[in-house]
Amino acid sequence: MPALHTSALAQYVEDAVNAPGGYQDPAIVAKYEPIDLVFDTSVDQSLSPYSDAYFAQQMALYSEIAGRDLDQEQGELHSGDHTALRHAPNPTGIQDAAVLAEYVRCVASMQALACLDGRPTVLDMGAGHGLGSEVIAYTGCVVHAVDIDPGLGALSRHRSAERNLDITRLDLNFDDLGTLADAHYDAAFFFQALHHSLRPWKLIADLATKLKPDGVIAFVGEPIQNMWWRNWGIRLDPVSLFVARRDGWFESGWSHDFIRDCFARSGFHLTFLAGGYGGDEIGIATRSEGKRQAVLAQAQKLGFGEVQKAGTVGSDQQYRSALGEATALCGRPAFRQVRKGNDALVYGPYAAASAGTYEVSLLVQDDGPVWRFGTSGYLTVDIIHGARSEQLFRTRERATGGNKVRLLRYQVELTRDVERLEIRAFSSGASDWTVSVPAIQRLAD
Repeated sequence: MPALHTSALAQYVEDAVNAPGGYQDPAIVAKYEPIDLVFDTSVDQSLSPYSDAYFAQQMALYSEIAGRDLDQEQGELHSGDHTALRHAPNPTGIQDAAVLAEYVRCVASMQALACLDGRPTVLDMGAGHGLGSEVIAYTGCVVHAVDIDPGLGALSRHRSAERNLDITRLDLNFDDLGTLADAHYDAAFFFQALHHSLRPWKLIADLATKLKPDGVIAFVGEPIQNMWWRNWGIRLDPVSLFVARRDGWFESGWSHDFIRDCFARSGFHLTFLAGGYGGDEIGIATRSEGKRQAVLAQAQKLGFGEVQKAGTVGSDQQYRSALGEATALCGRPAFRQVRKGNDALVYGPYAAASAGTYEVSLLVQDDGPVWRFGTSGYLTVDIIHGARSEQLFRTRERATGGNKVRLLRYQVELTRDVERLEIRAFSSGASDWTVSVPAIQRLAD
């Protein structure tokens, strides 16, 4: 489809709001996606990502997209009456067991990996409705929950008092942590919240003063990618554009290398572990080598392999498509099939990788009909390397129809260092597929 200029975002939001299925409505998706956003703001990626000049450019881009200047005190609030949630089974109001189970699993996984003993005092950063706070407090932790939204703060205070949970709710912006005690906390947890920090490197530095020497910072459900920006920037996927324009939310994303460096600047060693939200990673950081070794031992015990090690499968990954158009699938960069052929829907990244065991994961979605006596198509995934395209792995997945999103995971063993690793996905049959760019994660040795 033609490029979409930021001046058309207001119409995009209006159409999506009026559609029965919102921005996910098939008619909205067909009309607008994939969104190839055109903007007037100049962003110079050769600048230091920590510089005031680069920050100002990204803020100008935000204003162009959102149609307003950034005001997190007003623009990141959840409007509406939350009274009905005071006595609900959970504070989010979500009544989907699978969704809630994944939320709770991710929060509990961060806590289990942090190796906290006894009755620790922890920060729940960007606590929102307070689901994470309740899960953590239920296990016996003393929770200080930080969030900018006073309405959700009142909801959390009511629920914690009613349930006798040790939760202190603090209506604070991430930039205003001065009232927190120094060297007091055993951990700080983020669930889908760290990317709302304007300057994550500053927030990490501030938290370093609030944590005990062996304290940890853990995050899950964060948009780690480099589809649009080499280091960090405003995300340009349909969901991020929609909430930025409609609500004024600040939605950023960063590369693995950049967020790792943000932690390193404050003396933290950041480790990425498999088992994050929806197949993504869990990030956990500490300044204590003893605590880091304890975390790694706990991760091995619980089956959370280390991934995205520094220096393996670099951040210069490049994916292309012969049959598809760029889009997003559940917030991940993806390609949607728009034509038939014998070429690959997704291929790349032509990256160097050291010997070891890797997990390759990708999200897939197919819209074809499922026939009574068979399938409407297949997706063939293979992994090759080298000039002669030596095959390391090959499998074929059946189409299931109904536009259901599936997470596919494969393991491949590299017996030696390779210079040109390539992952490919080919479609065949009646179905048209949408496939995310693969995530490559090196498992612990």
